[in-house]
Amino acid sequence: MLTLERIVNSTAILISMTFIGVFATNALMLWGLSEKAGYPFKALMRIANLPTQLSLPALIGVLDSRAEHSIVSSYLKDSQITEREVLVYNLVTSPIGSLQFMIRYYIPVVIATLGLFVGGLYVAFSILSSIIEMIMGIAYAKLKLKQNRELPDKPHNVERKNLKAVIKKCLKVATSMAFRVAKRYI
Repeated sequence: MLTLERIVNSTAILISMTFIGVFATNALMLWGLSEKAGYPFKALMRIANLPTQLSLPALIGVLDSRAEHSIVSSYLKDSQITEREVLVYNLVTSPIGSLQFMIRYYIPVVIATLGLFVGGLYVAFSILSSIIEMIMGIAYAKLKLKQNRELPDKPHNVERKNLKAVIKKCLKVATSMAFRVAKRYI
């Protein structure tokens, strides 16, 4: 049953994880490290005709999908990416999202309740379905998205080495995003 305490706890977790994820992402971007941090997913973004800047939210999605989707929605809100690109991004990164569920829920719960054989089949089919979803996303991207493009660099007006200015800018952006998410969630 949903109690007030559980609602408050889940809201607090959502807002804090969004804040941390957006703060970290902005700090990486302002220091010019986002290209290096998102490198493991750059090839996937290129294959799917997506801007390579979306590789950083994909990396963050390994840790927290709420922060990942907050970042992607901020790109959409700022008209840096289209709705089609958001759709393709979500399809292409579905194996990343399922990885979280595998570790947190599927493997410990499903295998324990269904047994090694049936639980293993369940996990295998879940992985297979997310891979099929990724392939469908890539196919859709090849049909509907133009060749790779890069997102325009926004002037941040912040000296990269000025730690205080970077922290201040990151706090402002992260707080704004956390409040926006909180408004929609509550």
